[in-house]
Amino acid sequence: MRMLNKMNYLIFAALLMVSCKGDVGPMGINSLVSITSEPSGSNCAAGGLRIDVGPDANRNGSLDLSEIKSTQFVCNGVNGANSLVNTTTVSPGADCIYGGIKIDVGVDKNENGSLESAEVQSTRFICNGKDGLSIDQIRFQLISLTGLGSSSTTGELAPEWMYLRNFSKKDYSLLTSATLSAYIDTNSATASCTVDLFNITDNVVIVGSEVSTNSTTKVWVDSGNFLDNLPDKTIDLAIRLRTSSSSGFSECIQAYLVFSKN
Repeated sequence: MRMLNKMNYLIFAALLMVSCKGDVGPMGINSLVSITSEPSGSNCAAGGLRIDVGPDANRNGSLDLSEIKSTQFVCNGVNGANSLVNTTTVSPGADCIYGGIKIDVGVDKNENGSLESAEVQSTRFICNGKDGLSIDQIRFQLISLTGLGSSSTTGELAPEWMYLRNFSKKDYSLLTSATLSAYIDTNSATASCTVDLFNITDNVVIVGSEVSTNSTTKVWVDSGNFLDNLPDKTIDLAIRLRTSSSSGFSECIQAYLVFSKN
């Protein structure tokens, strides 16, 4: 944890910028992020960071315990590399209709104290609510930096560094929908491209998460709501990609696990 003091200073400065940003949404309630050190233990074997997120409902500029809507742990590498987090504000637009916060997390592999693009392991969007009093959506990016391609007919998993680790749906109990959104294509209209969400911990697919296309140009495809099919325990998740024909080749350029209120 030798880089945490310097890192926490940088995070504190970033959080000041987030909390002091101008009004977002009709009620002017901003999303806030609290990042604290997590000691070695059941949540992180080698220690790391705890990320709490929620709306500043009482407008005191601080994320109170009662305002926390989700919690994520970012764990240090077992080889001693520290976890790093970058938080940036998101203006209203395609990523968050009413604005919000983008959280990039990763491991400081080169130990320079800065989270570089090549070190980002996951990206998370925390989107402000329509009425400014809630969080409407949380998105986990499951394919990042590089796309995934496969000619496997049985399914190929994304590499380990893209896994969503220590995930528990209980952390998002106020949200009512879980869907998979993937940007995919196939090299042949006769060989479909299929992507689903795979439960690494139990070695099973998440039922209802499958999306598929026969499009030879990249398209976004969304699954139905599979929230009830996610197990009530902590698991690791990953994207699985396959083609329907041994002569086919499927690509997934981006994929998100999306939790929302609808």
